[in-house]
Amino acid sequence: MTAFYQDSHDFNGMPFADLAHRLRAPKPSALHAVRALVRRGELSAIFGDIHPNAHIRALPDEPIPSQLTKLRPDSNACLYPTETTLAKVIPSNLHADRPFTRRLALGEPQLSYAAFDLAILESYRNDPRYVFEAGDAGGMISVTDEYYESAGMPERDQVLLQTFGFCYGPTKRRAVGVFLRYLSDLSPEHQKIWHARMLTGDYKMHPDYWASSMGHWPEGASVFEATLAEMAFINRMAAAMGRGQLFKRDFGDARPTEFAFLLRPTQKDFDTFVQTLDKMLSENIDPAFFRGDVERETHETRKNGEVVVKPKGTITMLQEWVGRHFRSKDPAVPALFETLKEVRKLRSHPSHALCANVYDETIFDRQRELVIRIYHALTTLRLILAYWPETKGCEVPRILRGETTIWTM
Repeated sequence: MTAFYQDSHDFNGMPFADLAHRLRAPKPSALHAVRALVRRGELSAIFGDIHPNAHIRALPDEPIPSQLTKLRPDSNACLYPTETTLAKVIPSNLHADRPFTRRLALGEPQLSYAAFDLAILESYRNDPRYVFEAGDAGGMISVTDEYYESAGMPERDQVLLQTFGFCYGPTKRRAVGVFLRYLSDLSPEHQKIWHARMLTGDYKMHPDYWASSMGHWPEGASVFEATLAEMAFINRMAAAMGRGQLFKRDFGDARPTEFAFLLRPTQKDFDTFVQTLDKMLSENIDPAFFRGDVERETHETRKNGEVVVKPKGTITMLQEWVGRHFRSKDPAVPALFETLKEVRKLRSHPSHALCANVYDETIFDRQRELVIRIYHALTTLRLILAYWPETKGCEVPRILRGETTIWTM
């Protein structure tokens, strides 16, 4: 049984029917022997009723009483040596250069995962020889067609990580989570690189990534997706009001790459994120929306009597327009404009000064708090526009109705 497990392609289990055939024993006799080994904790049985593929040890073994209850002569169980059994017989040098493959060889479930520092992704993201795709819950890494099986790239570096997810520690620290099944496919050299970046502690997979990995439809949406949904719906409301669009683009066709959680908590990356955010907000507001309700320019009289004409910023125009048409004591309204102005201020600072790049874990928190505030600011703006009679017929999408979990990690 142990040899079958080790020699199989994916550390597969042996079907019970195959075992009976190999033993040349009637199924009842084979079942009696298997039940004794399961009872002693030397074998485990997987039935395909919890995870659909019984031929891999995807998840931890069921409790022994549950296994014994399900073991019958007509059972479709696959049998595996337990971790206890494997620990006694696996040589210490087996897969010594492949730390994650060794963990599978020792019986860990294939959908066990390890957590890694986000920095592990940088070398792949920044290397043009790789295809690097990352969403809010996970992503993948592969080699570009040009370098796949090419002499221009060492075989050890032609790695494929079919999928990775993001996970979170007890302090909400964001990390990379990868199932052992996919880590085991990395070359020995890259397994060692990943192993060096492994984190300790209790890290939980992103709920949507875990759900999709288990064959379920994700139930939530990221705060980035929700923010873009607010922008798109605000534009729909603006059109219903006969004002065209408030935002020149709502980025439904192509979300900006930098509009995502940071991979590195550096000031440089945070500044890039803020710059992207400001381009999506203040620079993206179309003055034509205001239709002459507010002046586009200010007239400033200097001490010498000279009148200087200056263009108004789009945030100022929006604030004046809202103030002219909408009255409320809700503190969310002034907070809306304070947040937009803060983004503008954060962007302008590095453009007027030489700022040292620093590495600071708290930058992760600063970015998360800022994007949450932007999301709430746009929600407030949408609720303001909802007071216009023309917008009553605009059906709020599900993601904005409070029926969808908005992930802020």
